[in-house]
Amino acid sequence: MRDISKHIDTCTIEFDGVDKMDYPDFADAYIDQARFKDGSILTEYQLDTLNENSEFVYDQLIKRIF
Repeated sequence: MRDISKHIDTCTIEFDGVDKMDYPDFADAYIDQARFKDGSILTEYQLDTLNENSEFVYDQLIKRIF
């Protein structure tokens, strides 16, 4: 599996499934929408692949919240 996280424009990430009552785990949170650095939108398959990288998802969510 290719790591696409380094090609994501992290400012464009939108999350869903965020429940503040689930802090600090946010186990149900996932990236719902994002763009590559070239501006193209990730496909559903690419979003699924990105969301498999739970460490990236969690790190980006924490950066967004705090």
